[in-house]
Amino acid sequence: MNNTQLVVRLNNVNENFKQLEQLGFCNAQRLTNDNYNFPVIIIDLHSKQFFGTNTTCMAAMKPKVLNFEEIKNII
Repeated sequence: MNNTQLVVRLNNVNENFKQLEQLGFCNAQRLTNDNYNFPVIIIDLHSKQFFGTNTTCMAAMKPKVLNFEEIKNII
């Protein structure tokens, strides 16, 4: 993970994904509420895409997890 990536806790999966796509972010893994059940995603500001993660990666990175409302001013 680099300094252009944010770790974000989702509030409402479908709505959050829709908002990101409307802002021009690509859903790199075609995540949906049906195929992704982890409450956190990675948003890459440089490549303008978002993608999933898992508990193992989160444990290794120990990142600061932001909620979706906190990132609205960043993106």
